[in-house]
Amino acid sequence: MVFEMFKRMNDNLRRRIRRAILAEPDKMPQRYAILMASVLFLSIIVTYNVLFEKEKRKEGYLNGVKPPSVMDVFRDRSAKQKLEHIELQRNIMQARNNAKTTTVNDL
Repeated sequence: MVFEMFKRMNDNLRRRIRRAILAEPDKMPQRYAILMASVLFLSIIVTYNVLFEKEKRKEGYLNGVKPPSVMDVFRDRSAKQKLEHIELQRNIMQARNNAKTTTVNDL
């Protein structure tokens, strides 16, 4: 089922390309130029990314020192929130205890 669907999509794409080529053959040099420019642009991007990764490895960014992941940041933030909540509860409890002792002493 899936294979047939992809086969139909591939056939439709081939037909569209053939129609485009046959309909306007005078625009083929422009299309080739656009295609070549796209390939060149893509290769520049890939080369830059490869060189950037090598530079990061040289700096030690990827050797031993690992940047924090999203889960690490989330866990850290969650732990901080829990700690703040516990401290708030402790402060509330101390305020209640202080209020109780002052009212008992006043009586």
